[in-house]
Amino acid sequence: MIVPNSWCRIVNGKKMKGSGLETGDEVYVMGEKLAPATRSDPYLRRVYVLVCPVRGDNLILPTPSNDVNSVLIDPRNLEMVSEERKQQLETQLKLDYGEDI
Repeated sequence: MIVPNSWCRIVNGKKMKGSGLETGDEVYVMGEKLAPATRSDPYLRRVYVLVCPVRGDNLILPTPSNDVNSVLIDPRNLEMVSEERKQQLETQLKLDYGEDI
């Protein structure tokens, strides 16, 4: 199950046009958001995840000085990366942003 603080790979680009992300890209899941599943029933909800891109081994956080945006996508488009890759990304994250992240 895809949850916040997960490292994932995009396996399906469905409904992601214009996001700047493509199949095979790695992302970091920052959070979740509930949104109506249909217009006819606003109480029927679907969970979407907020992600930031990973370029190489580096998590790219959105800032005013770069062109990166966080993107809200369907978690069905994602799969978890391997445990080994997860450790590599977490190590690099701590090097980039400090131990307290």
